[in-house]
Amino acid sequence: MVTENMQRFMDKNKTNMVVLGEHRTPENTPIANRNDMERVDRILYRLDDGTEFTITREDAQSAPGFTPDWGL
Repeated sequence: MVTENMQRFMDKNKTNMVVLGEHRTPENTPIANRNDMERVDRILYRLDDGTEFTITREDAQSAPGFTPDWGL
């Protein structure tokens, strides 16, 4: 079952393209070192209207066939 957060992101991404994607740590901070890279469990997405979504591993796993639209 798709999480509520993931569903909101997928719905918004139908009309607004992703312009930024940033891997984040469990503390929701940007990657600063190699250790952080190994602990990544979420991605911050920013859409072209400025809306931001933090998609956790659980969110992404709830919709395995979804690929964000970057407008490319």
